[in-house]
Amino acid sequence: MNVNLGFEGNPWPGIHCVYFSEKKFPFYRIGFPSRFSNGAAPKGTTSCYIEVSFRPEDGPNARKAEREVLASMRDLGLLGARQKLLVLRSQVIPYAYVVFDHQRAEAVRVIHSWLASKGVTCAGRYGEWTYGSM
Repeated sequence: MNVNLGFEGNPWPGIHCVYFSEKKFPFYRIGFPSRFSNGAAPKGTTSCYIEVSFRPEDGPNARKAEREVLASMRDLGLLGARQKLLVLRSQVIPYAYVVFDHQRAEAVRVIHSWLASKGVTCAGRYGEWTYGSM
């Protein structure tokens, strides 16, 4: 799930993506689209996405994730007590990561071969059935 935020200010300037492996954080990555493009947030504001995972058997809980994310963002100094939160929107992404199995290599070969015979070129994370790291 992504918790998407827009807020006043520009904390942690120059940083576009940070991974968090500590269990105390309810997320594993924060990214800042407004660091890639001035069009991703109005001047004087920051846009960010916070990636939160959940166990399939538990399902997503957007309200809980939002509360935990906001508390951690404050603890990290990304959101100050007086800073105005402009956008808060959660989004479940059901197919966020490719899961490999033992049939993957042959399946990809067959699918790419068939698509190529139809003039289709595959590209990107989903077209290649792979994980494209940053």
